[in-house]
Amino acid sequence: MTVVTQGGECMRGACGGTVAIEADGRVHATGDAPAELGTLSEVVRDALATEIADADFDAIRSHPFTDTCPIAYDGQQVIYTFATASGPVRIDSCEVVVDPANPLFVAVAAALAGVAVP
Repeated sequence: MTVVTQGGECMRGACGGTVAIEADGRVHATGDAPAELGTLSEVVRDALATEIADADFDAIRSHPFTDTCPIAYDGQQVIYTFATASGPVRIDSCEVVVDPANPLFVAVAAALAGVAVP
């Protein structure tokens, strides 16, 4: 899976970047500043894989985001891309209301909390 962040205000201009989590648990930043960020524990990796496999993406996408995208006022847009058995699934926080309590996003947050995300 990948998590792309865009927008916000950082010391050197707009914030953002891409973090990829590989199937083997390797976590790395891609793009202009590639870096190894760590490796997920087997428990966290398996929990994330289970939540991706079990996610009801139609239900997640059924709540369209209708407000102003936060990048319009120095906030961040987050774009998640999940590798699934039926192909990649993209969830954009400026298109869909992302519920942080949804088990999928709880697993994503837990995975990212365990590594040094720039």
